[in-house]
Amino acid sequence: MTEESTNEFKLEPFKLFQIYHAVFLHFTTDYDYQKYHGKTAYKKDTFEHRKDKYSFHKLVRVLMAHHINYVYFEYYLSWLHLNEEKWVTTALIESKVNDFEHEWRKYSDSRLTYFQADAKKIQSLEPEHLFALLQTGEIHTQTLLILNQIWRGLIGKMNDALKGRYLWDRSYKKLLKFIPFYLTFEPVNDAYFRQHIPETLKWADPEQ
Repeated sequence: MTEESTNEFKLEPFKLFQIYHAVFLHFTTDYDYQKYHGKTAYKKDTFEHRKDKYSFHKLVRVLMAHHINYVYFEYYLSWLHLNEEKWVTTALIESKVNDFEHEWRKYSDSRLTYFQADAKKIQSLEPEHLFALLQTGEIHTQTLLILNQIWRGLIGKMNDALKGRYLWDRSYKKLLKFIPFYLTFEPVNDAYFRQHIPETLKWADPEQ
């Protein structure tokens, strides 16, 4: 760990709350986390009067034990909002840390391997087919996000076909909100991943 990352890893309860609050606003309102760099008008004095403020003190210890710094806390919270159906409580943040580390980050550590395996399962780029694979867990959300980055607007085309279906509508809104976090913390090199797409899918490239 570098000196810079060590310094960044000095977590403060109010700073964690600020990120928590800003990510919540990003997913539930028109607030744009990236545009405002996670800044809100919430004051520290107001935080000190919250009944749950000590939950964030406890959360500092939990996150530090997992070596999750501020940068990954932003990403982790956005992941929670993407994957959970309910309000992301402090208890949920704590209890899901292991899932984030062992499931999501596992893909991140071997992105190309997982991407290649998932891409082989995709028989077409038809919205129905892609969404079915996503719902059943046969392909990872990250794989769809990488394909969307390679073939710009792929998720938008899925929405054109699937709009109005409850499960898709919920997924679509969350995906749009999550994409900026994903591309910030897991940048996609289009050319690199494109060359590893199976020939069976290349014929269906929307850009050709």
